[in-house]
Amino acid sequence: MRSVDNHNEDYYETELLEPMALEEMEKTFFRHLDEQLNKVNKFFKQKEAEYFQRGEEIKAQLNKLMTLKECLKQQQNDGTSSCNFKSYLLIS
Repeated sequence: MRSVDNHNEDYYETELLEPMALEEMEKTFFRHLDEQLNKVNKFFKQKEAEYFQRGEEIKAQLNKLMTLKECLKQQQNDGTSSCNFKSYLLIS
């Protein structure tokens, strides 16, 4: 099996050795097998990218919440706060 760069994507293609290379049935089988493997790899890469994106969104939300918590703590301690609470109400 070898990896072929297909438009910045890994694409796997089975390379058959001499005895099997002559049989059309085996070639067809491995071609279909390669297609299915490549579909699975593409699916997992897509899901991985989605999860990384979601992780970044959650990290940004967490940072906003931690800053808001510090602002609230500061306000409770000394009765003043330089924080703008309106900017924290919409957590995207």
